[in-house]
Amino acid sequence: VEHPWTVESLAVACGMSRSAFAVCFKDLVGETPLQYLTGWRMQKATGLLQKGDKKLFEVAKSVGYD
Repeated sequence: VEHPWTVESLAVACGMSRSAFAVCFKDLVGETPLQYLTGWRMQKATGLLQKGDKKLFEVAKSVGYD
């Protein structure tokens, strides 16, 4: 992950409070920001694991799980 995305950092980037951002995000996307970020991380990790050139802990770290 090029940037360690969090719900808080996304809200700040949008100039919103965390709670206001979460409400708007869910209204627009249909899932909470945390659900979306988790799903995105899992999709990215799946692709990296399928390549087979990284160890599990390397993949986890690269998608934002330290």
